[in-house]
Amino acid sequence: RSVLAGSASGVAALLAVHPLDVVRTRMQVEAVRRSPVEVVGEMLRSEGPGSLYRGLMAPLAAQGLFKAVMFTANNLTQRLLLGAGPRRRAPTLLEAWGSGVVAGLAVAFVVAPVELLRNRAIVSSSALAPSALTLAAEALRRGEVWR
Repeated sequence: RSVLAGSASGVAALLAVHPLDVVRTRMQVEAVRRSPVEVVGEMLRSEGPGSLYRGLMAPLAAQGLFKAVMFTANNLTQRLLLGAGPRRRAPTLLEAWGSGVVAGLAVAFVVAPVELLRNRAIVSSSALAPSALTLAAEALRRGEVWR
């Protein structure tokens, strides 16, 4: 249930924040400095409203995996630190922080390739942008996934 709830909240957050990430990423790769409002206006005029959600499929599809890796790494680390069973005590602040760090490091190996695909899809300004699968195959072929 934790993974399902975490995935649902991740999807909701992703849908709300993704357009901002798209605009930020576009602004970072452009040679000309423009305001976010100008970037959004140009995207809507030339590419339509769907352009604000370009690159969404890879992180959307990976939400369950993100949460599963994060919760599993956190739980395993706490088990290693505190033991298992009904008499297990609550973690101290430092133990909770440490297990969170381990979980964050573990999920980074999943997030980094997904972010690579997302960013490549975002900077492709063509309405016929390559699919996430095409981008993934290309990145794997070039050895760019965990470089």
